[in-house]
Amino acid sequence: MDVFLKWVPVVLPLLVFILQLLMAWAFWSFRQKFVTRDDCESCRGEIVCSHQRAEARMQQLEQGHAVQEAAAAYQVTTADLEKIYDRINGVDRKVSDQSGELRAMRRELGLINQHLLEKS
Repeated sequence: MDVFLKWVPVVLPLLVFILQLLMAWAFWSFRQKFVTRDDCESCRGEIVCSHQRAEARMQQLEQGHAVQEAAAAYQVTTADLEKIYDRINGVDRKVSDQSGELRAMRRELGLINQHLLEKS
């Protein structure tokens, strides 16, 4: 027991010192593990700004998309061109038919005119 009492004044402060070091390390670790309120507020502010920028960009993209859709509604498509070409070809056929009829009528009139000239 004398040995124990002899070492207590030496070991006890050493144990208290080690315990204090462990507690300081634990508090430091908790401080590093958890975010401070200021850091949290600054991070939240950055997130809000980032969200607002993304929202503004999304609105710009939606407006641009609406403009493109409106422009695409008035653009000529291949189906529209096919309809136009079909109409042009139809008109061309009708004009060719009328041209043939006019030639035939002109020929007939020429023959009548020649007949009348030969009679006189």
